[in-house]
Amino acid sequence: MPSDLKSILAQEAHIQSHYPHYAGTHLGILYATSATSPYLVPIPFLDGVTQFHHISQLEVSHWVDQLATDRFIVFTSKFRKTYNVHPGTCGVAPEYGYTFFRDAPDAYSPPNMLVRDLAFIEDAVDDVTGNVLVVKHPRGNKHEIIDMAADDIATVNTLIQGAVSRVDSEFWT
Repeated sequence: MPSDLKSILAQEAHIQSHYPHYAGTHLGILYATSATSPYLVPIPFLDGVTQFHHISQLEVSHWVDQLATDRFIVFTSKFRKTYNVHPGTCGVAPEYGYTFFRDAPDAYSPPNMLVRDLAFIEDAVDDVTGNVLVVKHPRGNKHEIIDMAADDIATVNTLIQGAVSRVDSEFWT
């Protein structure tokens, strides 16, 4: 899996040169294990999908290893979590929700140093391992993906800080 800028650029080139060409992509934010900052990355539709209808039609495997030791089939919802309520909004419903995809825990990925720094993790036991990929959608409708932009990074950083500190243990550990 891509872990730094050089490998992210290489993965983007693989996506561009894929044959047959992907019918479409959406932009997401990748928190790679060895990155110094989050990156906007293209997330293509699965092969054969010409019109996007469901979040599971995203080919997230370019960015996160959800198969790990099971190389045949895995439900992408297993390593996916959606946040429609944001920390610190004081009851105000946000306009957007964000869905996080992460590496499977049995992929034995390295700790995500970017998430570690953002969430002020001090103990290795609390580390989030592997890449984390984030997509944006209207609140309550995760199947209508909206392309992310650089100004979304601050919001997602806040979500990560709040989510990891609350320890949604089934997802983050």
